Amino acid sequence: MMIVAIIALLCCGAAQGLSTPPPVRSRAVSITPELTLSVYELAQPAQLVNDWSNGVKTASDPFGVVLWPGALFAARRLCMRADDVSGSTCCVVGAGTGLEALTAAALGASQVIACDINRLTLNLLADAARDHGLKDIETRVFDLCSSEPLPEADIYVFADTLYTRELCGHVARRCRDELWSRGVLRRLLLTTSQQFSWIGEEFLEILNEPLDGQPKPAGRDWRRLEWEHTKLKSFTGSGILLEDDQTYDAAIRFIDVVP
Repeated sequence: MMIVAIIALLCCGAAQGLSTPPPVRSRAVSITPELTLSVYELAQPAQLVNDWSNGVKTASDPFGVVLWPGALFAARRLCMRADDVSGSTCCVVGAGTGLEALTAAALGASQVIACDINRLTLNLLADAARDHGLKDIETRVFDLCSSEPLPEADIYVFADTLYTRELCGHVARRCRDELWSRGVLRRLLLTTSQQFSWIGEEFLEILNEPLDGQPKPAGRDWRRLEWEHTKLKSFTGSGILLEDDQTYDAAIRFIDVVP
């Protein structure tokens, strides 16, 4: 299947102004002792990151081309309530390489919708799904900063999507809308391993805005939502701007709203 991934990257590379496809590698990830899944990553993402940071017009958002700690933590969190995932529709927003989407499908979700702004990452995800024989994953190009509504789902997952202040505000509003505006309680799983200042109280203020102004779906105690904190020990992932993998303990913040 690596050949399929390279062909997909040739097409995406041409669309992004790349003369040659970037090299791809497969990363096996242990989610639980019983479940190991593999994702495709770009082996050398530094050039795409530099182009995007320098405002190169042909550069798409590059950060979903590698696995992040928040995605692994989200995948493990889904496994903690596997019965809730089974038979559900799960929407992974900012899916990147798609470990959470692959996990939801492996747990028996009836439909998984993986959304990302970057076609390249969605192609990597689709190849990984084919490798694992997971046929219930649909990929969609989706811009979090647009006005387009999110797909209907029972579970929404946002993992490590808060790496700019603009995205942080849009994600907070998206989460707020899915929790309250539709009047139906959904599961929301949000994780981040980033430590930017805007992720803390700034995010929570937007997320909690409608608590006093809109009807609240029945099914839970509607206290103010707050971050929970934990550590993901010995995470190994791409160094992004470095050639080699990095292994480190990742500080994780998360919100897991369960009906």
